Amino acid sequence: MFPTGWAAGYAAIRGLMRRSDVVVIDKLAHNCLREGALASGAEMAAFDHNDPESLAAALERARSSNPDAAILVVIESLYSMDSDGPNLRGIIDAARAYGAHTLVDCAHDLGVFGKSGAGLMADAGVLGEVDFVVGSFSKVFATTGGFLISRWRQCTLSVQAYGQANTFSNQLGPVQAATALAAFEIVVSSEGDKLRRDVLQASRELREVITSRGLICFGIPSALVPVLTGLEVIGREAARQLGQNGILANFIEYPAVATGSSRLRLQVTPDHRDLPLREIGSKIADIILGVGGSIERTAVKAS
Repeated sequence: MFPTGWAAGYAAIRGLMRRSDVVVIDKLAHNCLREGALASGAEMAAFDHNDPESLAAALERARSSNPDAAILVVIESLYSMDSDGPNLRGIIDAARAYGAHTLVDCAHDLGVFGKSGAGLMADAGVLGEVDFVVGSFSKVFATTGGFLISRWRQCTLSVQAYGQANTFSNQLGPVQAATALAAFEIVVSSEGDKLRRDVLQASRELREVITSRGLICFGIPSALVPVLTGLEVIGREAARQLGQNGILANFIEYPAVATGSSRLRLQVTPDHRDLPLREIGSKIADIILGVGGSIERTAVKAS
């Protein structure tokens, strides 16, 4: 356990990898994962986002130049800025072909997808085949904290000793731990099944309205609805006007995403099913288009 999800991702790689090792990481992997890889001193190689062929090529280069190295493939099961995920089976198979291990960050899909909320790894049938799983309690579980799971006790002990964020930071507090446990009980219950259906339906409805106006929503329906605004000045003004209209939209720009590909990251909950989502979606689209957003401007960056 860790005080935050960021600390969990950072410490897991920082504690597992050494200078003689190689981290092969998705180009869009979260900051905590990239920073952990850098801090470990291991060689880093990036592969194209969600591309098993690019991963295989990176693994081939890594294994050819480092025959005896430990290689760790690092991905997310759902990427928060694009609401998309990789072919998990393809990633695992590619890693195994080169004797590499896998680490998956499940922060954004755990609790939202899969039987009993077990996430996209469960949907893909690979739950239990991933070597290291990290995640956060600050999403579905509505508290703070993060975790690392592995079948190898010696690995979790190594992270505790060398990951820094465990030894040299506060531990998860009793209140946060109790909140996460209470939320977990809901996630795995029949109530959790209904909440998952509601949140995905809310996401689909909001996406449908926004895309019908010619705007671009990234990825698949999830608790995340990223709406491309493109130019930063358009996104900032859209977020400001949305706030004035009672709609809270998280504006994302560089360095979280590439310059010129800013977006509004809308986040839905089951309770949003009780709101007039079509009216809200239309208002969002009206404001984005009204401040200068257009199909042409967004489509360039989306491609």
